[in-house]
Amino acid sequence: MPTHKINESAAGYHAGTTVSVRPLRTLPGGLTEVQVEDCGTALRQGQTLTVPTTEIRPWWWRP
Repeated sequence: MPTHKINESAAGYHAGTTVSVRPLRTLPGGLTEVQVEDCGTALRQGQTLTVPTTEIRPWWWRP
């Protein structure tokens, strides 16, 4: 079960879709590396992205 979600805009895309992610590691500068666990408009399952830590939400979060 996914534990976190991000909006695709956090990854630099102009899509409003929310996707499930798995945090992999925390990076310096307030960033977190995550792996996408499902598909969105622009993001695909398995992609690894670096996003601002403040954009990562709990799995139950609704925009």
